[in-house]
Amino acid sequence: MVYIPCILAIYKHMKSSSCYKLMFYIGVCDVLCLPITALVTGYFAITGAVYCSHPTLMYILGSIAPELWYAESFAAALLALNRCLTINYPKLAGVVFDGRRTWYILVVPTLYAIWIGVFFKSAFFNGILCSWFSNPHIGYLDVPEDKLFLQVLLISFIHTFCAVIYDLIQFKNTVTEIWTISAQFAWVFAHGSPGIIYLLFNETIRSECRSYFGTACQNKVAPSSQPQENCRDNHCNSLANTVPVASGTIQA
Repeated sequence: MVYIPCILAIYKHMKSSSCYKLMFYIGVCDVLCLPITALVTGYFAITGAVYCSHPTLMYILGSIAPELWYAESFAAALLALNRCLTINYPKLAGVVFDGRRTWYILVVPTLYAIWIGVFFKSAFFNGILCSWFSNPHIGYLDVPEDKLFLQVLLISFIHTFCAVIYDLIQFKNTVTEIWTISAQFAWVFAHGSPGIIYLLFNETIRSECRSYFGTACQNKVAPSSQPQENCRDNHCNSLANTVPVASGTIQA
């Protein structure tokens, strides 16, 4: 309810600035999306609704809400661009956003949102997790996928940290020794850590590596022990096949 008076105030000043046109568009998207993300979602959460409870309603709302979200996000990015151009390049901002050009530009996020709603999956409410998901199987236990995601997350985080700290020492005016040493260690760790992460969290790779080392140990032991076992077995077989007689032995 607080948003509606703000939108009315923005509407009165739209002609004076392209910024207000973008803000009005964002406000309309927000007001249309709030009943779905707040009221309807709250009702579904209280009643423990699933897709089978309200299939048609959930399918329609699950398509509209993401469309409004993408349109609002796109318009917010345009608003940021508008402000940056207005401050740094006012003439260029006038060329791009003055007059009706802002409304023409806002056709792009509108078409983008419609495209998302038509060609992408609808979101469905999950009564257990109390939120909207495009994956209807969310919440099922999938340990291999979780472990794989954790591996990718750790490797990506380490590489991102290395990139950030190394870029910092390139552009800092005063670089201390602790920064340079930390950056170098981060670089080394970024290249060496994946192997450690794989051995810790990837059971398939860990088992395969164990088989490599196990095969090597067997190959090292076999040349010295196997002939002795074969000789011992052959000697026992020869004794077993020997039949004693009065005058000597007869081989079986």
